[in-house]
Amino acid sequence: MEVGEKIAERYRLLRRLASGGMGEVWAANNELTNRDFAIKFLLKEFASNDEAYNRFVREAETTGKLQHPSIVDVFDVAQTADGRPFIVMELLVGEGLDDRLKREGTLPPMLVAAYFSQIAMALDLAHRAGIVHRDLSASNIFLARSRDYNGICPKILDFGVSKHLGPNDGAFQTCHGAVLGNPLYMSPEQARGAEQVDARTDVWSLGVLMYLTLTGVAAFASRNYNALMVDIMTRPHRPILEVLPALDRSLAGIVEGCLVKDRTRRIGSASELAERLAAVARRLGRDEPGAVDTPKRRATDRLPPVRGVVGALDHAANGSLRGHRLVPKGTSYGRVAWLAGLCGLALGALSAYGIVSWRASSSAPATGSATTVARSIAE
Repeated sequence: MEVGEKIAERYRLLRRLASGGMGEVWAANNELTNRDFAIKFLLKEFASNDEAYNRFVREAETTGKLQHPSIVDVFDVAQTADGRPFIVMELLVGEGLDDRLKREGTLPPMLVAAYFSQIAMALDLAHRAGIVHRDLSASNIFLARSRDYNGICPKILDFGVSKHLGPNDGAFQTCHGAVLGNPLYMSPEQARGAEQVDARTDVWSLGVLMYLTLTGVAAFASRNYNALMVDIMTRPHRPILEVLPALDRSLAGIVEGCLVKDRTRRIGSASELAERLAAVARRLGRDEPGAVDTPKRRATDRLPPVRGVVGALDHAANGSLRGHRLVPKGTSYGRVAWLAGLCGLALGALSAYGIVSWRASSSAPATGSATTVARSIAE
């Protein structure tokens, strides 16, 4: 593709944004509506490959079904004159999580909890639609700037490797022994090429991502692909608190709960993961020194609806992620402090008066001491 080329009689290519293994992404302007979009093309050498073609089209169909602020929007799918399929998506402004980590190394725990609670909510929507991503990685998470939510909205990209859950046993309809996805983020069952891989494989991948984002190092890293697969399937990772001893204990526990090799003992759903991360984000957002345990969930501690977004923690729409009031609404904090001080002074005065009265009574004649003390206490 070339700058200035016109696609489908309406999209004018502006600049190339990225290129990957099977495709490339361009910024383009729809000359009929004068709106800018991102267009993803399948590379020409893969256009005649049935598997690559079907995977590309499936990405458009899958993503188009999932309407969530943390999933990139898809508006159209079509073909070029020479038969290359392309997907028209929203044009995002921001940077990939991989680029952010290359620049900064890690992210603060509060941001990790907030961002990944959003991502988990979006994945829960996909899972309830019978879709598992299977290829979550730092390069497939985009930190998009968002004017609507006054901050950063993380977006999940590329559902091209996703699979639909079959009607039987929640198993994937996939070929025997198929291994797809970025190897660094694969779950043990995915690394084995298991026939039945369910939504918990995405929970594992989120755990690997959070481990990397918090510590700056991969949970599993080996010299080659085969050694990496063996490590993921059989060898324990280094506990995150050994790498980052000062990390919040609740957040560390969530990461470790995602990285359990036995999926029956792993955090069981993206919904549960989202709620636990949101609770940590609320508490860390209050910046309470020394706080470790997540507050118990109350009836008002609800996550936003599926189509809602967490966004920046200080935005009005995200009150469910910030701290709840500790006194009834409308109560004046100055008045509370004044009343508490007054009560303290009164108690101190009563204590001092009682001591003075007791000393006076002890020096009086024995016959009147009991009466004097009683009178002092009464007064």
